Amino acid sequence: MRERAPEGGFASLLHKGAAVVALLALVNQALALLRDRLLAGYFGAGGELDIYFAAFRFPDILFLLLSLGASAFITIPLLAERKREGGREAETRYVSQWSFLLGVLGLIGAGALVFGASWIAQVFFPSFLPAQQEELARLVRLLALQPGLLAIAALWSAVAQWQRAFVLYGLGPIVYNLSIIAGIVLLVPSFGVAGVVVGVVVGAVAQVVLLGGWLWRRLHLSLWMGAILPPIKEVRQVLRLSVPRGATLAVGHLLLLLVASIGAMFAQGSVAAFFFAFGLVSVPLALVVTPYVASVFPLLAQGAAEKNWEQFVEAVISATRHGLWWAMFAMAAFIVLRAQIVRVVYGSGAFDWEDTRLTAAALAVLALSLPAQALILFFARSWYAMQRNFWPLFSALAGAGVGIAAGAAALFFAQNSSGFLLWFARAVRLEGIADARIVLLAGAYSLGIVVQACVLLAPLVIRFRSIAVALADSLWRTALAAFAASAAMYLALHFLAPAVSLTTFAGVLLHGAGAGIVGAAVYGGMSLLLGAREARTLLQLARPWRRG
Repeated sequence: MRERAPEGGFASLLHKGAAVVALLALVNQALALLRDRLLAGYFGAGGELDIYFAAFRFPDILFLLLSLGASAFITIPLLAERKREGGREAETRYVSQWSFLLGVLGLIGAGALVFGASWIAQVFFPSFLPAQQEELARLVRLLALQPGLLAIAALWSAVAQWQRAFVLYGLGPIVYNLSIIAGIVLLVPSFGVAGVVVGVVVGAVAQVVLLGGWLWRRLHLSLWMGAILPPIKEVRQVLRLSVPRGATLAVGHLLLLLVASIGAMFAQGSVAAFFFAFGLVSVPLALVVTPYVASVFPLLAQGAAEKNWEQFVEAVISATRHGLWWAMFAMAAFIVLRAQIVRVVYGSGAFDWEDTRLTAAALAVLALSLPAQALILFFARSWYAMQRNFWPLFSALAGAGVGIAAGAAALFFAQNSSGFLLWFARAVRLEGIADARIVLLAGAYSLGIVVQACVLLAPLVIRFRSIAVALADSLWRTALAAFAASAAMYLALHFLAPAVSLTTFAGVLLHGAGAGIVGAAVYGGMSLLLGAREARTLLQLARPWRRG
């Protein structure tokens, strides 16, 4: 099949939808970074935040289970079918009944968390002291209602995405983070880390209220209609589609639970350092890749439903090219500017230089998997759009198997060979740090992600050869541009160092930002020089703004 140029009307539609989501995602990520900076400033990368991050692991898994039938990748194709078969009334009935079901299941799950919190703390985090286990159980109980509320919000966000109400779709996370920030500022001084958790729960309630008001006006959502469970046939259909995807996501959550459980055995602050780094790596995915995914998925679902494979392949190619282009630059920037980024985002209050070094090392290692994470987001959605959900599960299991094996091997060598651990600490510039083993786990996690991406892509690029051609063409161009940008940023750091004070926030910010601007200019210039379509497309889309 001949590849069509993405610069035309299709790409324009894709970029407009992605631009709205990206703008709101930018605001949300700025708030998320402010949230994490406040957390780091109040607590540092220490024991309290180890407990805080550990407490989210089981509510996150419960949210995953509850939202099996609520995600956009299940809801949007089924809404398309319902609307085609029964119009707006069938669409409204579907949303109402599943909202009611999620509410019931959410209450049951909340009860399970409340009564099982102490058991969770003792079984999965045995290295915590009894007082820490008690605090962990208390936080889990406070979070008990959050998964059910977020599952309902996820369903309603999917409806907003289906209706192309991208502004509303992007506002929910912003409200959520504003509530958490309010909890940190207003409640932490009096209630400690529990105040943050209260802000989390209030944020979940605020999302439901915001999206519920819109649904009531847009779809005339009826509470009476909702007080009926979905038909068994429909539940079976949703489970058939969603269980493989839910299991796929569960693999990722279980890996993070494993990291938290093992990391809790290392020096205090190891778990916090990993999740701080993990949060930073997620920023470019949320800012750039996720908006493209949100914009392109309805087109993928429509193309697959209508067997319009030309539209399907064009959507995959156009979105993947641009997502990969951004992800490669983000990887280069995180690796070279890791210390500056961590210090600017988290470097305040109790977050000291040792915390910065450990988090920066974990960030650089996790950043190696950024392009693979971007490809997973796009190509997994391609399988979901075709309603073939078992291959993403198989790829996740393959990646998890490799990651766990690599982590076990690395920790074995670290445990039995002091020379290996010293060599690794020098390699990631962590000499003098009490415990660098959490960075080994970060490396194993990244390796698993890369393997997952390779397994996920293989059948698609074999079936659609034009995707393989486009991906190979994009990879070599962006890799060369990223290498040039890395070298430029590294040199810029050395040239700028004498001109700024590296002991102040403003100096570190100018140091990193200056090098980042140089790297971005080199990356963009090299991309144009190498003929990368992504750079040309973005340049063409920017011309109307320059004329304005």
